[in-house]
Amino acid sequence: MASGTSRAELLHSLRGPRAVPRPGLRSRRNERPTSRYDTGPRRFNPVSWKLLAVSLKDGHMTTNSAVRLLDLEACGLTGDDAGIGDFCDALATNYSLQELRLGGNNLGTNPTQRESELGFAARISQPLLVNTTLRVLCLNDNFLRDQGAIELAEVLKTNKTITVLGLRGNAISNRGCAALSAGFQLNPVLAEIDLSHNILADHGCQLVCAGLSCSPSLRQLDISDNNVGDGGAQAVGQLLLRTTSLADIDVSYNVISDLTVIGAALRTSTTLTRLDLHRNPLDGESLEEFCQGIRFSGSLQHLDLSDTGLSNTSCAAVTAALSKSCSVKSVNLSNNEMGPTVGTKVTDWIQAVGCPLSSLTLENCGLGKTVCGFMEQRAPPGLELLLGCNNEILDEEIENMPSDPEPEQQSDPDPDPEAGHTHAAAAGQA
Repeated sequence: MASGTSRAELLHSLRGPRAVPRPGLRSRRNERPTSRYDTGPRRFNPVSWKLLAVSLKDGHMTTNSAVRLLDLEACGLTGDDAGIGDFCDALATNYSLQELRLGGNNLGTNPTQRESELGFAARISQPLLVNTTLRVLCLNDNFLRDQGAIELAEVLKTNKTITVLGLRGNAISNRGCAALSAGFQLNPVLAEIDLSHNILADHGCQLVCAGLSCSPSLRQLDISDNNVGDGGAQAVGQLLLRTTSLADIDVSYNVISDLTVIGAALRTSTTLTRLDLHRNPLDGESLEEFCQGIRFSGSLQHLDLSDTGLSNTSCAAVTAALSKSCSVKSVNLSNNEMGPTVGTKVTDWIQAVGCPLSSLTLENCGLGKTVCGFMEQRAPPGLELLLGCNNEILDEEIENMPSDPEPEQQSDPDPDPEAGHTHAAAAGQA
């Protein structure tokens, strides 16, 4: 603690104004257990590493040994070394913290003032090698790059407590993926991994999946927005074939077109419950095996195929497979060219006896106003049906509309009989 700075002043600058108990008294508020410590209203305001280290060391966060979450996301921390060493030393001796969130800061940038030649990832890795309580480590959106991934991979080889790892948005490419793959092979406890919004591409995805293929605990894998193509999709399918615990896969926002291997894996997987494929340019000609996987899967419950460029024929094949599924409960097919004909068949599917669906999203599928109205009338009460942007009147509906009747031409009224007699008498006198 700096000379001339009181504990109360440090806490006031860290967490804002708060009541400080008088000497000799114990605050009742501190006696109540709390499991969360975050920057609260100071979010997006700079927080000092040194102040955080003081809070860890003097027991402010761990007075009652109940603080489990340290939330420092997007609070202005940077990668310069001023105070990081103190924070790492405090973290190494902390035995209550279970969740550390440092996402959305600027930890991977080149420091302007150094106390050490090591970068942030290398320095934070040192206490993680000895910490035995941390379960969740979130370093999303910090631009740690490949070197940061290499440093953290060494932690994964020996740490047996971290089960959730967040590395989204860190510009990790092949070199970092190779290191992480080696770390994954030696780690038996990782359950949730977020590698989205990096630059894995096919080769990086293959490396990651190879490292995870023998994992006994992996439940969730997010590799969305990584420019992954068909080569990476095959690796994901092989991973699904080999693992016995994977339940959630997100490969959205990639460039996958061939789902043959993933479809084959769906047939045999007994654990996968969620598959997110939206924003991939799927090829309708390669959907046959995937449709068979949907039909015979006994575990898949949530499927997202929105905005995948499916044609009318492809939509018909997918919905036909879904109608035979006994497990799928939630489907999103929005922004595909389904059309009213397939929409009519979907109506028959959702009202069939024993249909397990609880949520169906068909926004902007060209169903037309007539089919939408018919579908809403026939939908069972327990089904959440979303049909936004389908109320436009289609061309074929306009053609089938009855034409307006032509207005009848009114004939001249009959002449007045009396007027006729008058004209005849006048003619006789003439």
